[in-house]
Amino acid sequence: MGKIITMEHNFKNTRLTLGLMDDEVRSAVRPSMDAAGFEPITEVKSIASIAKAANENSVDLLICDVNLEDGRVCGLIRKIRHHEIGGNPFIEIIVVIDAPTPKTIKEIIDSGVDDLVITPISGAQLLLRIHSLSLRKRKYVVTVDYIGPDRRKKDRPDTPGEQKIPLIDVPNILMSKALGGDEAGNLSRNIENAMKIITEQKIERGAYQIEWLAERIAASVETGENLEDAARRMTRLSLVTEDIQKRMTDSRYDHAKEFCGKMKELAEKIAKTLDNPDLRDARYLEKLSQSINKSILKTK
Repeated sequence: MGKIITMEHNFKNTRLTLGLMDDEVRSAVRPSMDAAGFEPITEVKSIASIAKAANENSVDLLICDVNLEDGRVCGLIRKIRHHEIGGNPFIEIIVVIDAPTPKTIKEIIDSGVDDLVITPISGAQLLLRIHSLSLRKRKYVVTVDYIGPDRRKKDRPDTPGEQKIPLIDVPNILMSKALGGDEAGNLSRNIENAMKIITEQKIERGAYQIEWLAERIAASVETGENLEDAARRMTRLSLVTEDIQKRMTDSRYDHAKEFCGKMKELAEKIAKTLDNPDLRDARYLEKLSQSINKSILKTK
């Protein structure tokens, strides 16, 4: 039987970055974090400092306010989850808010956060939330726009341009660090393996949406209708194509990069001529999108 984490385990060697702006909240929380054994604990007040810690791979748990000295933290969390900042997109992240609104809560959740807490909160209460995260790591879900814990109570209805999405097991950083031994020793390999799966899922989701977008762009060009929608879809197609092309490097889908390069060039050409589009270009765009998807499906 494997080890089980309990409240008696401490978090020695679990690196905590604490970004709490309010002195009272910080004073209430810090003693409990010290007592739990977090080491080291780094206090910050800016997004730039958190980004630095992530890039240096020196954070396992991030607890921070939604608003810091240099802006809102949600954009940074999204970049961490999408592996645009730092070497570990699976660090545990808890965001603290003092004035919750539905809009703010949605923004935080959509960034890929593990948990959010509303002040006032004691150090003991926060520690219970941390233990809860360590005991139950949510599986991740990958879409074109989101990477992070799955919070669905049930399967989402079909969304235009999206597939039925599988759930992915990702490393439980807090449990691995608390248990130590082989759990901690295997952590780097587990992170690398999970990142590979996430990257492939991201490419597959993107390829599927590219084909969906290209079909509708071609239809608009052919009929001359909904060209404003076509322009928005063209912008979206270019962004998604660029993203998956970068992710294809050193993946098993590396061979599809050439199709993505052609797709980007053609999309730029069509975007400039949508007031007088060439139907041949639109049809070729659709064929290219199908080639990208087929080349990925053949490799799966």
